[in-house]
Amino acid sequence: MEPGEYMMDWWGIPFVGYMMIGVVLVIVLIAFLKYLDAEKRGLNGLLWLFLVIVPMISVVSIIVYLIIRIDYPVQQPVEQSLLHKAQVYHKNPTSMLTALANLDEHYANSEITREDYYQMKRDIELSQ
Repeated sequence: MEPGEYMMDWWGIPFVGYMMIGVVLVIVLIAFLKYLDAEKRGLNGLLWLFLVIVPMISVVSIIVYLIIRIDYPVQQPVEQSLLHKAQVYHKNPTSMLTALANLDEHYANSEITREDYYQMKRDIELSQ
């Protein structure tokens, strides 16, 4: 075994193989973080993850994503926001009808499931 033969080298340049592994790990980390951020903002996370992993378009897709994400704020889960509104309405008994109307609107827009609708409706009615 010659000196330096144990090193991972490509094209005669020592440690290039290790550097490439590091670059791939950084790209995978960026892709995963971009996926999580896109999902929080209601964008297609898998599409943006794929665009980062494809080598020829990854830098361009990161720049495009950073520009696009400005228009998409982080979305709060519908159930959590409705529960908060129900707690606020509990303090003001006269607005229970408003809470139920708001809940009906979210259900009509298919933002919550049928089971969640009936559970939240019971919670609002019992809180009075």
